[in-house]
Amino acid sequence: MANRFPVPPEFWSKERLDEHVRKIAQTVRGLLQGKSNNTATITLSAMSSTDYVDSRVTPDTLAILIPQTSTAASAQVWVVASAGKITIHHDVSTATDRNFGLVLVG
Repeated sequence: MANRFPVPPEFWSKERLDEHVRKIAQTVRGLLQGKSNNTATITLSAMSSTDYVDSRVTPDTLAILIPQTSTAASAQVWVVASAGKITIHHDVSTATDRNFGLVLVG
């Protein structure tokens, strides 16, 4: 998952305080515009599960899948989150266009 909006560092020196405040303001503005860096797209593999690896994922992460194609809409899926990855279990299919939008929360 690529960051589409800058994440400000937690700590800056006093000499660079103005830059830190500017980066925080940019990030808050991005959040208010819906740029929360928690979305991705994923295509299900032909196997019975597909992994999505992201260092921010924890066992408490909620993964919301939004079908982007009719074949994705008919897929039977369930999701398991663990440290560093989401495993999407699904029915086996030869379809190559089972594309989903993915939203990670928590």
